[in-house]
Amino acid sequence: MPIRNPFTIALTIAAVLSFTRQAAPAGDIIQDFDTPGGVAYGVFGAAVAPLPGGPTGDYARLTEAIAGQNGRIGFDATTTGAGYDIILGSLDFLLEPLEEGVNQADGMGLFFLPTATQGLTGDFAHTDPAEGALLTGGLGIGFPMYRNNANNNNILLTWDGVQTNAQLAPFDYSTPEYHHAEFSMTFRNGGVDISVSLTEDINGAAAPPVLIYDNVHIAGVNPYDFRIGFAGRTGGEYSEQQIDNINVNLLTLPDPMHWDGDVDEWSDVATHTPDSHWKVNGVLTPDIPQLDTVGKVLDIAIVGSGEAIVAADQGAYSLTVNDDGGGGGLVTINSGATLEIYDTTTVTSPGALTINGTLDTGEIANDGLTTLGAGAVLKTVSGALGTISTDGVSTVEVVSGLTAFDISMALGSTFVKAGGGSLTVTDAGVIDGTNTLQIDGGELKLQALVANPLGGAAVILGGGRLTT
Repeated sequence: MPIRNPFTIALTIAAVLSFTRQAAPAGDIIQDFDTPGGVAYGVFGAAVAPLPGGPTGDYARLTEAIAGQNGRIGFDATTTGAGYDIILGSLDFLLEPLEEGVNQADGMGLFFLPTATQGLTGDFAHTDPAEGALLTGGLGIGFPMYRNNANNNNILLTWDGVQTNAQLAPFDYSTPEYHHAEFSMTFRNGGVDISVSLTEDINGAAAPPVLIYDNVHIAGVNPYDFRIGFAGRTGGEYSEQQIDNINVNLLTLPDPMHWDGDVDEWSDVATHTPDSHWKVNGVLTPDIPQLDTVGKVLDIAIVGSGEAIVAADQGAYSLTVNDDGGGGGLVTINSGATLEIYDTTTVTSPGALTINGTLDTGEIANDGLTTLGAGAVLKTVSGALGTISTDGVSTVEVVSGLTAFDISMALGSTFVKAGGGSLTVTDAGVIDGTNTLQIDGGELKLQALVANPLGGAAVILGGGRLTT
C-alpha cells in the first residue's frame, strides 16, 4: 500500500476504539510515553523512558550523546496469531549529533521481532550494528547516520538478517529537530510491499511528507507474530537518539464487495431496500464500500458490469473495474464528488473509468481509456495508464511516477500536470494548437518519436518542467 503525500496515516489513540463491520486482530501498539496505559515496554542498556521535556511531552531516549552506548526498547507482544494483511505505522524520532558532519554516529533501527524466537516481552537480540536493523527471521527499518558510512542518511529495509534496500532520505535527518516517519507493509503476492515516507521538522515549519519507498516488494515474507523493538548505538562518535509517539496498527481486509451490475449511484439503497447494490459472497448487503483507517473498515470494491456512479464523496481500500461476463464495468465520478482509493485502482479493458470530479488513489493501472472531464482531478502516487482523454481543464497530480501511452485532448482543452512527480507520455496522442499544457509541478515528459509532440499547443510552466 502506498503512503500518499500529502496524506498521512490516521493512526491515533482513537484507532483502538470500537469499529463496525469487521473484526481486526489484536496487536495495535500505541505508546506516546505520556498517556497512561498503552502497550507495555522495557528499557535495556543505555535506554531510558519516559523522560520529560520533549516537544510534545515525555519521550524515550535510546542513547545520549556519549561514546560507546547501546540502548534498546522492547515492546510487549500484542498479536495472537498472524491474522492480518497490513501493518500501518508511524513514529517521531530525533537523531541529534554532537557536531553535525564532524561528530555524528551511529543511528537506530526499528525491528519487527518474531515472538517465536524473541519471546513475548523483555530484551531482544539483533545483528550488530543497531542502525543496520538486521534481524534473523524478521523485518527491519534502519536509520543510519554515521558520517563516514556509505549508508549515512539512508533509510534501510531488511528481511531475515539481509539488507534488501537502501535509499537516501530527501533531507538530513541527523539534526536537532524531530522528524516523522510513516510506513505501511502490505502482505500479498507471496511477499510484502513496503512503503515509507518522511516528514521533516514536524514541530517547526513541517514540509509535506516525502515518499522514500513506494510498495517495494520483498519476496517470501508472510505475516508472522511479532512485537516491536528499537535499538540505537554510539561509538567513537555519538548522538542523542530519541523516539516518541509510536503507533503501529494491524489491519485485516474483508471479503470483496461486488457491484450487482445495475446502473445506479454507488451508495444507493432504495432499489433493493434495505440492501445496496453491493454483494458479498454473492449476497446483497446493506453496506457500501468504505475507507476508514481509524475505524478499520477497508473494503475492496469490484465493478465487473453495469455502472457505479459516484455522486457524493466515497472511499474504498481498493477498486477493480473489469469484466465479470456482463460486458465490462464502468465507474463514473461526478463533478464535485471525490472517490478516495487508499491502495490501488485497477481498470482492465473493457472496464472503463470516467472522472468528472476527483479520483484520489494510491496507485492506478488502466490498460484502456481514462476519461478526464472538465474540472476532473486524478491524484496518484504512481501507476500506468493507456490513453488519457481530456476535456475542459483537467488535472493529473503525481507524487512519484506515472506513465501513459498517449494524451488525447479535446479542442480548446487544457491539461494541468501537478504534484512533484513525473508523468511520462510515450506516444504522440492528439495535441494541437488549440490546446494548453500547464505544468505546475514536477515533470511532464513527452517522448513521442515525432518532430513536435506538442502539436503547436501553448505551454505554461507554473513551477514544473517540460521534457520532449
